[in-house]
Amino acid sequence: MTTTPTLDAAECRALLDVIATHGRRWRAALDHAWQTGRYTGIHKDHVPTLQSLRNRIGPSGLARITTNGVIKALERLDAAPAMARAYEPRYDD
Repeated sequence: MTTTPTLDAAECRALLDVIATHGRRWRAALDHAWQTGRYTGIHKDHVPTLQSLRNRIGPSGLARITTNGVIKALERLDAAPAMARAYEPRYDD
C-alpha cells in the first residue's frame, strides 16, 4: 500500500488549481510541467510551490497523490474546507 505524501496548505491549493484546470489529465499536465519546466495553464503563483513539491517528492511521488487525498489533506489542515470542496472536479461524462 502506498501512502500519500504529506502536503501543506499551499501545496493542496496549488494541486487543486491544477486539478480544476486540467480535469482528469491533471497528473499528465503536471508531470509534463515538471519535466519541461513549462507550466502552461497553471497560475504563475502556484509554480514555485509545485516546483518545490516536485523537488521534495519527485515525479514518482505524483502517482501517490489523489484528488480526494488532496481535499482531505486540506480539510485536515483546517485551511478553508469549503474551498477544498469548491475545487472538487465535476465531470459531465
